[in-house]
Parts: sequence; structure tokens; C-alpha cells
Amino acid sequence: MGENGVVRRLDLLAASCLVLVALPCSSQGNGGSQEPAPGQIAENVTCRGDAGQRYAVFLPSGYSHDRAWPILYAFDAGAKGLLPVQRFQDAAERYGYIVAGSNNSRNGPVALADDALRAMMADTASRFAIDPRRIYLAGFSGGARAAVRAAIALGDHAAGVIGAAAGFPIGVEPTSSMSFAYYGTTGTDDFSYPEMTTLDETLGRLGLPHRLEIFDGGHDWPPADVCVRAIEWMEAEAMRSRRRVRDEAIVDRIAARAASEARAEEEAGRVYHAWSRYSTLAATLAGFREVAPYEQKARQLAASPEVQRAFARAGNKKAAVQALRNAVTKGVGDAAAIEAEADFESLRGEEGFRELLRSLKK
Repeated sequence: MGENGVVRRLDLLAASCLVLVALPCSSQGNGGSQEPAPGQIAENVTCRGDAGQRYAVFLPSGYSHDRAWPILYAFDAGAKGLLPVQRFQDAAERYGYIVAGSNNSRNGPVALADDALRAMMADTASRFAIDPRRIYLAGFSGGARAAVRAAIALGDHAAGVIGAAAGFPIGVEPTSSMSFAYYGTTGTDDFSYPEMTTLDETLGRLGLPHRLEIFDGGHDWPPADVCVRAIEWMEAEAMRSRRRVRDEAIVDRIAARAASEARAEEEAGRVYHAWSRYSTLAATLAGFREVAPYEQKARQLAASPEVQRAFARAGNKKAAVQALRNAVTKGVGDAAAIEAEADFESLRGEEGFRELLRSLKK
């Protein structure tokens, strides 16, 4: 799809979604077994306005219609809406988020995700009390691109995007006028690693609120502990942008949990992970608490041989994957010939990259 086509799709999505976020929050449940219960996951809720659209949903145990709640809409690459709901369940329970994952949206035509979002937004607006200024989007792989596309369409209603293993839609570039915060994630063995690190650098140059977390793993949704940190960072960003009132109790809770996690990693000798935790902690609490000790600890750990080796491996991996992409672009179809294009030692032994290389033989 060309740039004009992307713009047209965004305009159409924006027009339909903005009508939905303008709907008043419902004060009545659906009644009976169709209404998801607080503290539980409903795996397959049918949209009232479109019986062909279904989603999984989690309501925090303290949910009630007495106030508006933030909501996270999730798009999986394979229409497995339950998966992201499960990954974000702990974070949602801790910080009071509704999480809805489409069972229809998957990699493929953009209409799949757009139709799923419209149906989920209409259905959740009729069932739940939702804060229209605290709509979050999350996605994995092609679903991450769908999440960004939806956030752009929603404008100021979109508070943030959690993008896993893919960045912006093809033909759409970040701009300084974007109002949503962005938390990217990628696995150490993810072939999207170069894209995610490059996007993080771009967002930094534009001065946009952003964070990138790299976890042990491949091309996947982030683990539950990363989801907790992503939501904590979004909570802090919501306070910074005044989308929600400053809540010192929440800040204290985030600080205590994250600091304990960082110390545990350090005491266990997991130096790289400790560096990452202290860095995220400092970024999350900036403007709320004194972060100089966390920044100093992160700098000290960054200078350690273990973290320096990790940085070097990451740089080698990024260069190797880029060389692989270049080889594919040039039409080199033989795996041995592709390996000859660059030094791939940094990729050997990592299943995600081996699978990518094997797929080129087909």
C-alpha cells in the first residue's frame, strides 16, 4: 500500500474510532453470563454489534462502573487474543487496567485489525466504564504496526502504544507531533531487533516519550514481568502528561517494586539485567523521585565487562541481521551464499535466527 493509501486508511479508521470514543460510558452491565466478571479472564466475548468479531478480556478485581478505567486493546499476529491478555493480566490487576485482545486480528490485510478495533471499541464502550483519554494499544509483529496505526488515528485519545517485535506501519514515519508514548520490546534472538533499536533512536531524536526493553527470547510477546514494567512506565507517563492525576501511592508502589527487582538482579550476579532494571527505574521515576542514585548505578553497571560484552554482541547482531536483510533484498536465495555476505557468528546457536535463515531455502 502506497503512502496515499496509508493516509486514506488512517483517515477512515480515525473517523469511525473517534465516534466510538465519544460515546458515554455505560453504567449498566450486559447481565447474565455474557458479562465478564472482575478478576477473571473471559476468553471469547462476542461483540454485540458484530457477531463475527470476538475478543478475550480481563477486568481487574476492583472493577466497578463507578469510575472510568484505562483500557489496553491488544492485537496478536495470529488472532490469539487470549495470549496478550494473559501476559498483561498481572500488570492490569496491579494498576487497574481493562485488557481486551482481539480473536480476529492477525497478520494480513490492514482491514482485519481496523475492523477488530472498531468492533472491540464499540462493544467495550457499551459494557464497561472507559476513560476516553487513556486508551492504550499493544501489538505483536504485524499487530504492533496495527497498534501504531490505530494510535495515530485516535489522536489525543491514544495515551500509549506497547509495540512488540515490530515498529511503525510501512509507509508511516514517526513525527514530533505524535502525542502517544511508545514502549517497545524485542527479544535478544528476535530478527526485528535492528528495527526496534533503530526506531528507539529515531523516537529519541524527535524528543518523543519512548522506552525500549530487550528481553531474553525470540520473536514474541514480552514476558509478564516486562509487561508490568511497560504498564508502570505508562502510568508515570500518564501522570507526566496529566492524563491522570498524580498519585503518590502509585509512585511509591512502582519505586518499591522496581527497586527491589533491580537489587535482586544485581545480587544474583545478572549484571546486564540489573543494568536494564536500574535504567528503566530511573526513566520511569524521573520527575517524581530522586533518580540520581539509580542513574549512577546504571552507569556503573554499564561499564562492567559483562554489560560491555552484551553491548558488543547486540551491535554485531544488529549488523548481521541487516546484512541478512540486504542479502535477501539483492535476491540471494541460497543460505550458504547469504552467510557469506557477512560475519554471522553472533547469530549462530540462536534458534530464532536459524529459523529465519532456514526459511530462505524454501
